[in-house]
Amino acid sequence: MTFSEKLKMLREKAGLSKSKFASSVGIDRKTLIKYEKGESEPTIHIFEKICEVLQVDPKELLNDTTQ
Repeated sequence: MTFSEKLKMLREKAGLSKSKFASSVGIDRKTLIKYEKGESEPTIHIFEKICEVLQVDPKELLNDTTQ
């Protein structure tokens, strides 16, 4: 599972809408959509905030299990 797939799955599991999650992280909803589609990746600062909001270890989001 890729970063984008995990991000979407964990956001949905947390019960957060795209708008609510994006606001909590401090990004635009359109930016989140790009992350979830794999069209863009967050900066390290935003990545850290994503992990904080989702309450997950960064390794959980970075470990690509598609191999």
